[in-house]
Amino acid sequence: MKNYISVGERVTITATGNLESGQMVSIGSLFGVSFNKVSSGEKVVVGTIGIYKLPKRSHASEEAISVGDALYLDSDGGDNSTPALSKIATSNGKPVGIAVEDAATGDSEVVVKLRGMAV
Repeated sequence: MKNYISVGERVTITATGNLESGQMVSIGSLFGVSFNKVSSGEKVVVGTIGIYKLPKRSHASEEAISVGDALYLDSDGGDNSTPALSKIATSNGKPVGIAVEDAATGDSEVVVKLRGMAV
């Protein structure tokens, strides 16, 4: 097939801001995790499918997460105003994955299987 490009587990895009390796990336409906540290305007490899340990909101009693809970990107942030994942769908939250491990209320990270894109 001459029009096939790749499986799509990783995509290379132009960073819209400075990124650290392992940082969450959200551009439109694309969501993933940066594979490398780059400056704004540089090319970055973003993992869009897979299982990652990512920051979790840990400020409310309803934030205990169980295996199978849908997780949303909370762009208002968690601790220190850093974007984080939450099981609560807010008006700005994008669905990004499903929890594959339990995370207690006070945990700062959650293990998530990425959906490949937010909708």
